[in-house]
Parts: sequence; structure tokens; C-alpha cells
Amino acid sequence: MNFEELIDEAIDKIASENVGEGVEALEGIADCFAKAGFEQKQFLEMRQYIIRTAEEKAKKSGIPLFLIEEKIKQAERKNYERRTGKEAGKIIII
Repeated sequence: MNFEELIDEAIDKIASENVGEGVEALEGIADCFAKAGFEQKQFLEMRQYIIRTAEEKAKKSGIPLFLIEEKIKQAERKNYERRTGKEAGKIIII
């Protein structure tokens, strides 16, 4: 899968409320950015683009946006805990 397909996959999964898989795709994109030597700021800008695009797509489908945002936070927290073995607690994941 090429980079553009990975971005499209993340957008589609987040927009379809399959947020867990969308967050996994975001992690794959983060890995690509890190391996290519990009700064975290650049990934965060791409992440915001992906989420905004997914929200626009979900809005057209009638999916409430606040549900998407909350599900992304929950999925990111769960993935953080799985990767690190530590409870995310009050860590704010951007």
C-alpha cells in the first residue's frame, strides 16, 4: 500500500466510525513520517488534515462529529496502553 492509499484508508475508516482501525492507520502514517525523518509537527499537521477530512465525510453521512472525536481519543489511549504497557491516565494525546 502506498502512502496516499494509507491516508485514504485512515480517512475512510475514521469517517465510517471504524475509528480503531483508522487510528491504527494513523499510527502507520506516523511510522512512515518518522522513518522518512519528518518532524512530529509535520505528522500532527497531517493527522489534523486526515481527521478534518474524515469529519467532513462523516458529516455528509450524518455521523455526529463529537462521537468521532471521542472515539479517536479512546482508540489512541487504548493503543498507547497496548504499546507501552502503561495506563494512559490523564495523558492528553494530540
